[in-house]
Amino acid sequence: MPRLTPLLLLVSALVQAGDLKLSSIFSDHAVLQAGEANVYGKAQPGSTVEVVYGDVKATATAGANGIFKTTLTGLKPTEAGKDLVFKSGAESHIAKDVIVGEVWVGSGQSNMDWTVGASFTAKESVAKPRDNGIRVFFVQRIPATAPVEDVKGSWKIAGPDTVAGFSAAAYYFASTVRAELKQPVGMIVTSIGGTRAEAWGPAACMMRSRTPRVGRRRKTPPWRHVLPRPRLTRRLRRPGPTART
Repeated sequence: MPRLTPLLLLVSALVQAGDLKLSSIFSDHAVLQAGEANVYGKAQPGSTVEVVYGDVKATATAGANGIFKTTLTGLKPTEAGKDLVFKSGAESHIAKDVIVGEVWVGSGQSNMDWTVGASFTAKESVAKPRDNGIRVFFVQRIPATAPVEDVKGSWKIAGPDTVAGFSAAAYYFASTVRAELKQPVGMIVTSIGGTRAEAWGPAACMMRSRTPRVGRRRKTPPWRHVLPRPRLTRRLRRPGPTART
């Protein structure tokens, strides 16, 4: 599970307020990466965007395509929620109860999709009190055949009413990291059970591979490679030599 990379512009959800559009990752109950956290979105081309979190401030200028990106530095782990404020001209957006800690991404198929409620320790996990320091961002399942600019999702805080629906791998991983580092942990979970591994990689790589493409007719059925050949089958049917008495 890789840590949150600096740029998620191609997989981020946008919260729109006029010309100011922000990733839904920067929404209520979000977790920012301790140390340095990249923040980004869209605004009026050429406009200045100011980002404020407590006493930490940063500014950026939106490019010709409207995209802006800047970095909040000196962020210390904290469970005390603060406002994350974005300002551009007369527009502003405020994400409330934002904390700072470790941010990780959990992605994949059914192993990552398997919930706490279906795990062996579900009863004990659900019975635990609310933990303000473990939060999970769920990316809604909207399949796409190409990279997209927006996804939908929201942050949820671990508690008896939410944990059962969390990804088990993500939740138990977050619990372990939190216990070891003594700081908040945020998980961004994007998983769909039953999907092929190729579907999670670049389309160009999949098309260059020797794996038959969808819609292409194969000359040899795939099951022929695992079944005995007809000649071998006939040989197996012949009676073996009888033992002499």
